[in-house]
Amino acid sequence: MAKTAHSVMTNGGLFTPSILLPAQTLPASAGHSSPEHRLLIALLADAIHCFHHAANARVARDAERWLMNDRHPGPFSFDSVCFFLGLNARAVRSRLREKRLTRRAINAIC
Repeated sequence: MAKTAHSVMTNGGLFTPSILLPAQTLPASAGHSSPEHRLLIALLADAIHCFHHAANARVARDAERWLMNDRHPGPFSFDSVCFFLGLNARAVRSRLREKRLTRRAINAIC
């Protein structure tokens, strides 16, 4: 007979799962397709897109603040997102700055 959440909590088994989720049995390398991983990739991709291509100046500023802020410790800070995705936050910031400078130089010439 399957245990309900109530029976697990009331019978002292709060920390003993009666059912394993697929994510709990997959190897760590399979995590690259997890919903959480895809969410962090989407978050980072959207911020980078807004940083480079936003038509709205406020949106571009917000993206720049999030990308360049290295003092925000939250779980969805740029540094945390990079850490969980296995990226070097400093290197990504450096590349974003280079690309922006290159774009500005090209736009100044044209």
